[in-house]
Formats: sequence, C-alpha cells, structure tokens
Amino acid sequence: MNFEIKWYQDNSDYFFYGSKVKFNHDKSVSFRNDIMSPGTSIVRWSSKLPFQSNRILMELPLLKRNQKYQLTVDSKSIPENKFFVLITFFDRFDNKVGMEVIKNSNQEFVYLEDAYNYQIELINKGARIIEFDKLVISDSVD
Repeated sequence: MNFEIKWYQDNSDYFFYGSKVKFNHDKSVSFRNDIMSPGTSIVRWSSKLPFQSNRILMELPLLKRNQKYQLTVDSKSIPENKFFVLITFFDRFDNKVGMEVIKNSNQEFVYLEDAYNYQIELINKGARIIEFDKLVISDSVD
C-alpha cells in the first residue's frame, strides 16, 4: 500500500483565523499564519467521514490492527522543522485510545489493537509558513 494524503480545498478542517492559504496547481498548499500559537492544529484528516452526509471521499486509508506502517512527510516550514504530525487513535465509541507523534520526515507507527478509526494532524511548533506537498502512508518494510 502507498496512500498519498493531500490537502484539498474540500478539506475545511484547517486553521482559518489569520491564515492565508493558497492551493497551487501542482496540488501542493502554501499556508501562512504569523499569529498562530504553537500547539495549534493546522490541518486535520480523519478516517471516519460519513460519505452520505459530507459527500467527501475517504481522506485516510483503512489500516489493519497491530500492523506497522511508515509515514513519510513531504512538507517544510519556515522557520525550519517547526511542525510535527500527530496521529490519534479512537475506539468504536470515539474515545481516544492512543497517540503517536511523528517528528521525523520518515517514521514508523503501529495501528493499535483497540483502534477503530484515527486522525492525522499537522501541529504548529512555531512555523509561520508551511509548504505542504503530501503525507504518504505505506506498509512498513521490516
């Protein structure tokens, strides 16, 4: 599996306030916000989206429990390395059952046994500008 996660205009789950967002022709996104506090979620994708009500196709792939995956981050920030990726896992009742912080551009994670869905967020660590191309989830090569 090699699933690309893009930031499309249809994704309305991003930080609007004071933000300048440009959706480029090559499907990358230029995001700028000079006043956003560190710790704020910049953009979020979810594996749990009801198609019937939103008419949005799946943002994240379905993952197998206890399976190891690789997350590759193809994005950069100004100042450099001032964001991270947070994966949050939820059970069938939408209770949080775990989290994984991805600090490197290429890092493994395990989809938890108790997880029924998950979300991925870019979290600000003091970035003013994010040049986002994509995230890629792939099977881990052990």
